[in-house]
This record gives sequence, C-alpha cells and structure tokens, in this order.
Amino acid sequence: MIVTLPLPPSANDYWRVWRGRAVVSTEARAYKQSAALAARAQGLRPILAGEVAVVLRVFRPTRRGDLDNRLKVLLDALRGVAFRDDAQVSALLATQLLDVDNPRVEVQVEPLGEGETLTHAFFRESLLSPKPKAFRPPKEPLGPVIRSADWKPAPS
Repeated sequence: MIVTLPLPPSANDYWRVWRGRAVVSTEARAYKQSAALAARAQGLRPILAGEVAVVLRVFRPTRRGDLDNRLKVLLDALRGVAFRDDAQVSALLATQLLDVDNPRVEVQVEPLGEGETLTHAFFRESLLSPKPKAFRPPKEPLGPVIRSADWKPAPS
C-alpha cells in the first residue's frame, strides 16, 4: 500500500533549545501529528513485529535542500503508524523528485521475510508497485570520461 503524506520539515527545523534542553520543535510535532492522521485515514496499519523495508518518494517544490534532512522527521512520524518502532526499519530506499505544484511524500512499508534484504523485497510484486522499468545503462557516457592519468586537482 502506498500512502501520500505532506512534505516533512527539514531536520534543521526538528530540534529547538528550550531552557537549556533540546526539544522537538512545534513544527516537527505538528507534522508528526498531521502525517499520522493522514496515514491512518488512508488505511495504513502498523507492522508490529519483524523487520520492515520503507520506500519513500519525496516530491519537493525546489531542488534546494538535502534529501536526508527530511527522513528523520518522516520516519519519526511513521513510528506507531506504519511500524511499532523505527528500529524495525532495516531497509530504506528514498528518492527525490521535483513537483513544484504538489510537494509530498509517497510512502510504502512492507515486512521483510527472514533473511530477506531490500533487493529481495524489490523483486516481490508487492513492493514498488507499479513495477519500475528495467534498468538499461546509457548508450553513451553521461559526461566526459576522465582517465586517472589525466586527472588534476582543481586550482584553488
């Protein structure tokens, strides 16, 4: 099952110092609450035991910012909603895409079988549906080919 959640705030906005202690910011708490409500409303139920694989497609309004800065807030928001504890997450795939008009995160959480890895899980039809297209390497190099003998450090 894929659920769509609002774009989380950056981890840079996650913590605030209050009376000498680090506390979760008001913005992060509000996001966790709204994301949990949205996920439950779309039918997401927690996987209570075992390891899980999480697939995230982060659609951002701009190319600025780091993908990993949003993951902490998002995974914390899914705790108790998609899985019992984020320690269950043993496989994580996150991709970022651009969608200026509709920033969001598409989330899919699947249980991993005994000894199963994310690679195994990808080949099950239940994960990453619809099935991704087969990878085909480009026919030509994506950029200039630099041989190690030709490499020189950039001038400072």
